[in-house]
Amino acid sequence: MDNPPPLTTPVESDTFMLLKDNGSLEVPHALMPKMINNHGNFIISLGNLCDWLNQQAEELGVEVLSGIAGDKVIFNENGAVGGVVTGDFGWAKDGQQKDNFSPGIKIKAKQTIFTEGARGSLTERLKKQFKLDKDAIST
Repeated sequence: MDNPPPLTTPVESDTFMLLKDNGSLEVPHALMPKMINNHGNFIISLGNLCDWLNQQAEELGVEVLSGIAGDKVIFNENGAVGGVVTGDFGWAKDGQQKDNFSPGIKIKAKQTIFTEGARGSLTERLKKQFKLDKDAIST
């Protein structure tokens, strides 16, 4: 790989603890499920990983708009997601437009990936629109 991910800190040890009201109990490694064993893995900064993934995506021709918030979802004529509208820029605290005001930009795309998390405002709208959580188990 020409540009490997920023993996620089190998896992040297890990401990599985059962927490109790009055302390904790260490579980012996022999009793730990293999999926919890981190030997051979690396500790990585999520920020560094995201920067690296951003570079990889851009090298493939993907336009990554980090730091730009989506405000509205664009739906195309058949009801599918067709892009987003970014938020307006340049509002004063009192709600008035400042001199540098710029309205949101309409970005149309064949594919739109929402990376704002499961509780992001646009994701919540999409969950409602397409009933994406109708079979979800709520706690």
